[in-house]
Amino acid sequence: MDSSDFIDQSLKGMSASYLGVLYNVSVILNSTLDLKKTLSYLTDVVKNLVNTERCVIDLKKECCGVKRETYNFSENYITDLSETILKKVYETGKTLKLIDAQNHSEFKNRKSVKRLGIRSVLAVPIKWKDEVLGVIYIDNRRIVNAFTEREQALLEAIANVASVAIRNSQKYSTLNQSLKDIKSILSKGFFYTDRFLVVSDKMKRVVDEIERIKDKDEINVLILGETGVGKEEVARAIHVKSKRRNKMFNSINCPNLKEELFESMMFGHKRGSYTGAIKDHDGKILEANGGTVFLDEIGDLSPSLQAKFLKVLETGEIEIIGASKPVKVDVRFISATNKDIEEMVERGEFREDLYYRLAGYIIEIPPLRERKEEIIPLANYFLNLYSHDRNIKGFTSKAREKLLSYDYPGNVRELRDVVKRAIVLSEGDFITENDIVFGRRKKRSKKTYFDENISLKELEKVHILQVLEKTNWSMAKTAEILGITRQTLRNKIKEYGLDKFRK
Repeated sequence: MDSSDFIDQSLKGMSASYLGVLYNVSVILNSTLDLKKTLSYLTDVVKNLVNTERCVIDLKKECCGVKRETYNFSENYITDLSETILKKVYETGKTLKLIDAQNHSEFKNRKSVKRLGIRSVLAVPIKWKDEVLGVIYIDNRRIVNAFTEREQALLEAIANVASVAIRNSQKYSTLNQSLKDIKSILSKGFFYTDRFLVVSDKMKRVVDEIERIKDKDEINVLILGETGVGKEEVARAIHVKSKRRNKMFNSINCPNLKEELFESMMFGHKRGSYTGAIKDHDGKILEANGGTVFLDEIGDLSPSLQAKFLKVLETGEIEIIGASKPVKVDVRFISATNKDIEEMVERGEFREDLYYRLAGYIIEIPPLRERKEEIIPLANYFLNLYSHDRNIKGFTSKAREKLLSYDYPGNVRELRDVVKRAIVLSEGDFITENDIVFGRRKKRSKKTYFDENISLKELEKVHILQVLEKTNWSMAKTAEILGITRQTLRNKIKEYGLDKFRK
């Protein structure tokens, strides 16, 4: 049965009961979750209930990208319509009824109204809460005051029913796309570890390299890649998949190492070995004995610290402060850098002998812009990871398009931050394109520039979260940077629901 027969049979004999009409309209419109069918049914409903030459169902562009659904009573009737009238309804959110558009002070001089010879117009907004999803537009070029008050009331009631059906169709479409994304992940990708999602062929090759090297303990590994590509996750994966998995994985951020504290931090000390050493302390390397030490941003080590690390790698021993003799350690070193370390060696900025000790095997991680098929799966992963009690169901199609349109100079870490920011900004069941805000970095500036116009309140939420993460959620430091009291900061965290982002 085609849609016209379905509509005709459903509407037959309904004119006696206004409530019966609305009930049957509701049954018709909610009989499908396909948005195109919903609009087709809606057009047929209107043409059967209202005496009109033409009916147009117009939806916002953001509304799943569906084109206008149009019904023409006469095949010779011009198919375009007055965009000015539609715009008026979208802006006001109110019904617009024109008894005679040709003599209406606001519209009589509009080119489309003149060209089309439109007389009677009735345009009703399809609203969900305060948002105008679309417009039911009917007109007549032959009759002045063609539409009655009863028809207006009926069309407004139908628009209310239609808003629910259209909203349900939108949700179904988005959920269906999310399901396709999940199926795509399951068919093309996998979680190599609980934090390491692999979809692209390039990252599958990285996994192949990890499998090749994971149990060859005698070989240290150097991981190369831009900032934010996931070098530490690859290092953790090597550890988790190796025979050392039951021992500690100790991550050390080399730029943060202070020369005066290096030996105590890395090698440890004995009680009483210096003022303030009130008890024995195992350094980072001894803590990870039998496990793995990850040296992040190894290219930032000073020359003196490079020499100290080289000695450990050559001897396999550490000298604990206050101990009588060196201690043998069994540690695998995995290091990483975003710098061209071979060029640093050539310029004399990094010791060649240390480089060869660290680079027993090199793994290069491609930037996210070279594996764009991972963007949506990773975004869904971060959404599930950070949305917590928000129950956000997914991304709209426009949001996914926007995520795919960006190059992510900060790679996976930047994508994670974009999703976290979108969760903060989102106010509905789905992340929309307006919630996706990219940080645009400019040289010689520490400010963040945004590519979207967002409200002051939304900007404050994002800025507070960024400062909190920068200070590792230190209330004192964050309040100082923001220039507010700690109590005001706590109130802001509570107001914006930022606590859920604390790691």
